[in-house]
Amino acid sequence: MSPRPRIALLLGVVSLGAFVVGAWPSEDEPASPPPTLPFDASALAKEVPDAAPPPVLAAPVFTDGYCAKGGSFTTALVFEKVKEPLDGGITWNVRSIVARAGDPQKPPPFLSPRDRVEPWVEQALLARTALFRRHSEEHLAALRRAFALAPTEPGIGLELAMETLEEPDLDEAIAGLTAASAAFPFAELMRRRARLELARDLQRTYQRETRNGVTLLWPPESVTPYQGKLILWELDRSLDRAAALTGTPRRGPLTAVVYPSRSELLAVTCAPTWAGGSYDGILRLVARPGPEGVDVRAAQHETLHAQLEGRLIPTWFDEGLAQSFSAEKPRLKEWDLMVRNRTWIPFASLQQGFSAFEGSADASLAYAQSFAMVELMRECGGDAAIAQAVLSFGRLHETPSVLGEACRRPEVTGEELLGFLSRKLARRDGN
Repeated sequence: MSPRPRIALLLGVVSLGAFVVGAWPSEDEPASPPPTLPFDASALAKEVPDAAPPPVLAAPVFTDGYCAKGGSFTTALVFEKVKEPLDGGITWNVRSIVARAGDPQKPPPFLSPRDRVEPWVEQALLARTALFRRHSEEHLAALRRAFALAPTEPGIGLELAMETLEEPDLDEAIAGLTAASAAFPFAELMRRRARLELARDLQRTYQRETRNGVTLLWPPESVTPYQGKLILWELDRSLDRAAALTGTPRRGPLTAVVYPSRSELLAVTCAPTWAGGSYDGILRLVARPGPEGVDVRAAQHETLHAQLEGRLIPTWFDEGLAQSFSAEKPRLKEWDLMVRNRTWIPFASLQQGFSAFEGSADASLAYAQSFAMVELMRECGGDAAIAQAVLSFGRLHETPSVLGEACRRPEVTGEELLGFLSRKLARRDGN
């Protein structure tokens, strides 16, 4: 659900919530050097014996709704069960790996020559070592070898799924989730697998093209090859712009899909019914009549979310900046209500996220105020204020102090935000 670079923790805690990052409505600190490992893992990278044909796994069926709410989970719940012997014969080595779940600072366990290690466990350890050394390609390759040797191991299957959920081809992720859900039938695991299967089936006939790490899939009956190239060019250009604005390195590979209508988008994401685009690890758009083939502002909006994925930033900043970046229409109705009623959401409340506002009348206000706060930052400090805010939030600064930094003062109050909106509305009325 890294472009960051993407590092998923082997047998770690990773969220599989359905729709988390964003939806379109109708200077970094230097990385520390990789730590030194206590043993040479190259001995584990030996030739892998041929794997037996994978068994046929029964896919459990969820019974609480395709898009049930409140069903998100983290794989910590799964791995608490993986710690228990599945058949009474689980080896110490596997338990040792799992015991390190969620802690990337601990190296893999040392293996003495006396240890009896199954081939798939060796590959799991090699994957762990590659992850520890931040070698993402080696990590994925070792996971694939481990899964080929042990296609029913739920932990390996789940980790492989997490590593391939954002790929253009979804068969590996589906196989991994099938193995995990066969052993641990969590409803959200099964719902996620069902959505992946639907996405895979929809995309079978889609055309595909890649440019600078961005892979775009589109339905040929809704988007022409020329439009596909235009969309791909726009996404590529928008990633460059988003990286420059936020002062972050351009993210790594990105998969984008255009669907023929909103129905397909909603079916594969369980996004809100008003969504006309989304980003949940894959950038998803809807085809529309016209020369561009899609809503260009929606493409830009979701590209900003994709560029900032994995950053420690509050939801209000992510959503407000996406609206500003894509030059959306000002939210005049909400801004006018804020000014006339002298009302705003306390900045500290926005820092906690949007969950308290979803489904209420305040949701629209939260999005509108987020847009206004980013516009205020850009007026105060220019585009440089945005890159500074990304850096400050990454250092765990709170919203009030980040706003103050942008406007070069100790504090920005709600009254000052309303004053900014009053001037903005007056200038617009004067035109």
